Amino acid sequence: MSTKRRYPRSQVARRLAVPFSLALLVGVMGQPAELRGVVISEDDKLIVANPGSDLSEELIGTAIGAIVTLDGLASYSLEGPIATYCWRIDGEEIANTAKPKVTLGLGFHVIELYVTDELGNSDTDCVTIELYKEGIGTPLGNNGATGTPDQHVIAVAGPDQKLAMSAGRTTAKVQLDASLSFSNPLGQQLFYSWKERDANIATGATPVVELAEGYHPILLEVRNEEGALHGDSVMVTISACQDCGFCGGMAGMVLVVGLTAIGGLRMGVRRLGRRAHRRPGRPTRSLPSSP
Repeated sequence: MSTKRRYPRSQVARRLAVPFSLALLVGVMGQPAELRGVVISEDDKLIVANPGSDLSEELIGTAIGAIVTLDGLASYSLEGPIATYCWRIDGEEIANTAKPKVTLGLGFHVIELYVTDELGNSDTDCVTIELYKEGIGTPLGNNGATGTPDQHVIAVAGPDQKLAMSAGRTTAKVQLDASLSFSNPLGQQLFYSWKERDANIATGATPVVELAEGYHPILLEVRNEEGALHGDSVMVTISACQDCGFCGGMAGMVLVVGLTAIGGLRMGVRRLGRRAHRRPGRPTRSLPSSP
């Protein structure tokens, strides 16, 4: 009568280490980053809002405001024409056409453009309009800055960010970046203030903020030691986790590799059994029974 050979656990573990290690690796890769949400590529968007270029304009004489023409005609949708345009300041609608004229006062104005197409797809972006006066603001190229001509400061809020929340979270952590801002003369200390709809949300050059799902037009104001001030804006879009497809794709990979690991386990057990049957004369090595 032949006896089945029992292999030590170490040999079984070595044979099954690869599939289980692969499943563990993919499982770890599938965990979302703790600091930031998942970046969404611009190429994945079906609709794009384009509010035009930032504008800095000097007011002449006794003017305390100006009529500014906004331009969203460069917005587009891959699934049909743009159906609605909505221009907003601090969440309040100021116009609803593609190229409206609006009246603005002195200062920095972050204006959101929210567009939708006929199928309900939507997108948003923002533009910064600065109006300044002689003695209050001094022009510098296409940007305005308060202070004297030799005390300029330029605020750079960085590119727009589009992120998806990590699985199981209701907010996303976003790192803002004003590190490219500078002052003339160079070497002066800069002071940073980040605002969303006129509410302070952070200070510093590269703060991390936690934002909920939705569109977040954020204004950066940078001041130097001499009091010169300049502003710039960035649009941060936070979407739900399922919108990005990342978590679902990684879950699918984990499932496939997990099934592969189970298949590898069954195959390894069968292979060990067949080898034991082919070698009936070898001594049996039994494992100690569990207590």
